Amino acid sequence: MKEYTTQAEHADLDAWLDSHLESLNWMQVITLVLVDLNKRGKVRDIVEHSWFQRKALLNGRTDYLSQTAWTALQSYTVPESKTVDYKNRREPAVFDKTTDSVWFLADSQLEQVEDLVALHAKIRCPVAAGHNYVSQQTAAHRNSDRCHTDCPSPTETAGNR
Repeated sequence: MKEYTTQAEHADLDAWLDSHLESLNWMQVITLVLVDLNKRGKVRDIVEHSWFQRKALLNGRTDYLSQTAWTALQSYTVPESKTVDYKNRREPAVFDKTTDSVWFLADSQLEQVEDLVALHAKIRCPVAAGHNYVSQQTAAHRNSDRCHTDCPSPTETAGNR
């Protein structure tokens, strides 16, 4: 019976994550991913991240994901970038790239995406976001790669309901 419960817990968590990712565009998803990667990463790191992969799945995409990331990163690069030569830039311009091709969120531009920074905390720790977990699901979350050490413990969340 436990096998079915575990699958249901993962399906529930995936559906919850999907509900947060499905309405986001690629720039927003990449912003979430970069926040999760301590605000910097190479295109490969971004594309391999589970949230980027999940968004691709939601969009029915399997091919050219690196190109998708490159286009979004270049399009939303800060105008003063010395490393990105791209003419069709858009707002909010929050990305930049180092000379060794590491993309990063420009700290001076984070206020433009503070809603995404807040969403990151919610997605990163569904327990703290008030997702309806029973204690077993909370324990499973705390043992997953989606949990940061600052997520509340099961006893902390039980007292908040």
